[in-house]
Amino acid sequence: MEGVSVGPHEDKMGLRSSSTTTIYLDDVRVPKDHLLGEEGQGFKVAMNILNSGRSGLGGGAVGAMKKLIGLSANYAMERKQFGQPIGSFGLIKQKIGHMVVECYATEAAVTTVAALSDQGYDDYSVEAAITKVFASECLWRTADEALQVAGGSGYMREYPYERVLRDARINRIFEGTNDILRLYAALTALNDVGQRLKALSSTLKGIFDHPIKGFGVLYEYGRHRLEWATGLGAAPGRTAMTRAHVALRPQADIFEELTRDLAAMCDRILRKHGKGIIGKQFASRRLADVMIDVFVLGCTLSRVTASIEAAGGDTTVGGVAHEIEIAQVLAGQVRGRATRNFRKIDNNDDDLIKSLAEQAYEVGGYRWDTV
Repeated sequence: MEGVSVGPHEDKMGLRSSSTTTIYLDDVRVPKDHLLGEEGQGFKVAMNILNSGRSGLGGGAVGAMKKLIGLSANYAMERKQFGQPIGSFGLIKQKIGHMVVECYATEAAVTTVAALSDQGYDDYSVEAAITKVFASECLWRTADEALQVAGGSGYMREYPYERVLRDARINRIFEGTNDILRLYAALTALNDVGQRLKALSSTLKGIFDHPIKGFGVLYEYGRHRLEWATGLGAAPGRTAMTRAHVALRPQADIFEELTRDLAAMCDRILRKHGKGIIGKQFASRRLADVMIDVFVLGCTLSRVTASIEAAGGDTTVGGVAHEIEIAQVLAGQVRGRATRNFRKIDNNDDDLIKSLAEQAYEVGGYRWDTV
């Protein structure tokens, strides 16, 4: 179209088979018949497109993790040191075991978001954001550990690991950076909870309609999501995970415990910061991290329950038994991370960290050279 021009090819770190260029728009006039959706609803159209992109990114991350797990497992059993496969060593098993847990949990979350889309939910933006953050960071850890399992060979371009690392790095940036998506998830939840806290309702009114450095957090876009994901706000006695299989009762108890703690965390953060919560990005990140973990744990318990039921309730079947192990490991990890985040609501080093960053800005770098 007239006024549209394309810049030169960009030389990227990864995804090098995909051509990226700058697009320039100079007084471009778009015909009415090119309108997507209804006039004035462009933001909603854009958000729906992003939901699909974030969900698809999660699915792509699952495929990449499966490929890396296969490469690592095969290499670990073929590569020998001290007369035995390196896969027999505990630290290699630890790496690959964690890869399996994170891949399974990611796939559970991706499947849940896909189900929301297939069932016609109008708004699953927070769930899509959560899945994108979790999936992209799990893939990054899996790619890094897969290269580590391969050792020096993994660093060579002869093998696929270095390319996977380069290609995977963008996932934490595009479709919305993980930093912004954490703020979006946390502030959407806090806005929803804030409406319920009558003592703060007048103080908080309207603060979430303002942009955070250009990212508009809209109340109607994503409200009630925390309640859907965790049971927060349900009637007394309704927060129990009643559909989890009895074999997963200890893990379901952890989910319920963290749900209650998450509700209390929201309440505490809002009462502590009030209108200032917009600028408290450390607190928002901690809340988002707990939300992400609780949501993914719930999806995982649902998936394992379905597998147990498909096996007729037999928890000793090989695949099902290992799926229960995945749930056990993930629940323990989630509880540990959540506990640390809960503790840091009031007892943290946030101001110290910010002070160190500010002095780095002031001096233009690092100031304590030893030579």
